[in-house]
Amino acid sequence: MKKLLPQMLVWLIIVLCSPPVAKTQEHSLWHDLGLYGGQFQTIAVDPFDRSCLFAGSYLGGGLFKSTDSGASWHTIPGFRDTEVFDIAFDRLHHGTLWIAHNQYISASRDHGATWQVFTFAAQQSRFCYSVAVDIHDTTGNTVYAGTGGRDGSDENGAVFKTITGGGHW
Repeated sequence: MKKLLPQMLVWLIIVLCSPPVAKTQEHSLWHDLGLYGGQFQTIAVDPFDRSCLFAGSYLGGGLFKSTDSGASWHTIPGFRDTEVFDIAFDRLHHGTLWIAHNQYISASRDHGATWQVFTFAAQQSRFCYSVAVDIHDTTGNTVYAGTGGRDGSDENGAVFKTITGGGHW
């Protein structure tokens, strides 16, 4: 046993000091879903249906939807050539999602079939870059929007809030 102890210590030191072996199967971890359309800024998974995805792109693509976990995609009408910066699902209300795009916030309450557009930011020449649904408001009426500055500047951005589901910001 005394002869084995030094050999075991040497082996342990070699194992612990050796760099980890890289796996060569990285290609099986990520798969190209075949969706192309500009620079993708945001991707959101429906909290009620993980096979339903929305992806928003900047510079030309617009808003896309998949109902088969990304195997196929289709363009959402009305968002083509729109800069989509953010997507937020309402985790308490099935089918409700909010989009920050160009100078607008839009909401759909039917899985993206129809949209209501809110123009409060456009009235001040602000771009809408982010949107968040307050998960503590069980009515789903409290939503926040982050904007840039007036006339597209990066200075003096603002956060807007509605407690009326978009009626007043």
